Amino acid sequence: MVLIVRADTFEISAATPLLGIIFGMEYYFRAPDTTIEMSELPSFLKKRLWIVVRGNQGTSRTELAITNESHLYDTWAALVRAGAEYLPQGT
Repeated sequence: MVLIVRADTFEISAATPLLGIIFGMEYYFRAPDTTIEMSELPSFLKKRLWIVVRGNQGTSRTELAITNESHLYDTWAALVRAGAEYLPQGT
């Protein structure tokens, strides 16, 4: 997946544009209308952290999960700087 942040909007899409077109993996969000929260998915080997992104895509509500342990903090910081609203866990 690719994250592109522009001012108060961001795009989450497939790393390969052709796959994004074929599978419909292109999402555009207006950051002030989007919420983000940290979530943890337990596994047999170790717990994995995710950023859960919730926002509108046209008339429907979209929920995505992003994980990349080496860039998770940078991803979080970019979404917050763009204006996404942080929701504490459990809210």
